[in-house]
Amino acid sequence: MIKKKKPRELISGENAAMLQIFPLTRDQRCQQQAVKIFSESKTEFREVLHTTLSQLISGLNFEVELALCQGWGTDFLSTEADKLMMSCELPAANNAKAYMAIEHMAVRHLADLCLGGRISHQEVSRNELTVTELRIATRTFNRLLGGLQELISGHKSLPMAQPLKQLQALKPFSYVIFKVRMLLDEEIISWFLNLPVGLFPQVADSPTLSESQQLPLLQAQWQQFPVRGRVVMAEKKVNVRQLQQLLQGEFMPVSLQDIASFRLGGKQLFSGKVAQEDGQLAFQVTQTQE
Repeated sequence: MIKKKKPRELISGENAAMLQIFPLTRDQRCQQQAVKIFSESKTEFREVLHTTLSQLISGLNFEVELALCQGWGTDFLSTEADKLMMSCELPAANNAKAYMAIEHMAVRHLADLCLGGRISHQEVSRNELTVTELRIATRTFNRLLGGLQELISGHKSLPMAQPLKQLQALKPFSYVIFKVRMLLDEEIISWFLNLPVGLFPQVADSPTLSESQQLPLLQAQWQQFPVRGRVVMAEKKVNVRQLQQLLQGEFMPVSLQDIASFRLGGKQLFSGKVAQEDGQLAFQVTQTQE
């Protein structure tokens, strides 16, 4: 009697959270290394930002907190509130751009502190920022970024930051993204800083295994991991009346699609065609999703 091999079970979300993450691409490995450098130097980063803000806003007691964003940190692109996004080229990172995203209300609070030393709580009906508020926001970004660039690479020169007309999506795994929180007695002002991975010289200088050297290790660790995919050969939208008719025993005409899709979870990965091979249905990829 041949004993069937028991299939592997999918790992639960609770257990998956305890697994070690293996960065698969070079971009992911470089970002992971940059995040490690940032985490190890977090105290120095905080001190530089605190000193810079103290020079911009004199005579005010406050604390600075830094929180590394998980994943890509794209929550700052939320449209729930008006936001300003600024960019600045970094000579120390081969002119790669750094970004700062901040809500309009936080910009107004910063302007109040820089101009008068205290926050005005008057209601503002306008949506746009004034020229003075934009100037203070870009100057603040420039000063903060200049201090961080000097700390990381020793470079002091920096071009003027520019406000963007609209929020810009960032390339995945190309930035170290963290949230800055300025803690006052009764207020908290926060914004996001996005530093390009290339700003961290240790990332480019540190030895990394080549793709061919990484592959055997990665195959042993993750390529045999089971995933659950599905091929969608037919889809049909129905209304409530049609659902009621189906429950009463009526039939609904369904036709197979010329192009089927392969989905993993809720994401479509491939498009292809369904055919027969050795008496069984088979799926062949004809197009990958970008």
